[in-house]
Amino acid sequence: LKSLGDEVNIEVDLTGKVIEKQIEVTLQSQIRDENSALHAVIEKLIDEKVKKYLNA
Repeated sequence: LKSLGDEVNIEVDLTGKVIEKQIEVTLQSQIRDENSALHAVIEKLIDEKVKKYLNA
């Protein structure tokens, strides 16, 4: 972590923040879309865990 007054590379910092926001927006969109691959994977994992828990 940087301390107050430390030098930083602003281009890298801004690029990282833009990439982080884009990933966040994309993931939120994928999670909301019931037809997305990510939604299907999450749903499958949850179903498997629930079945395992109920059968234990």
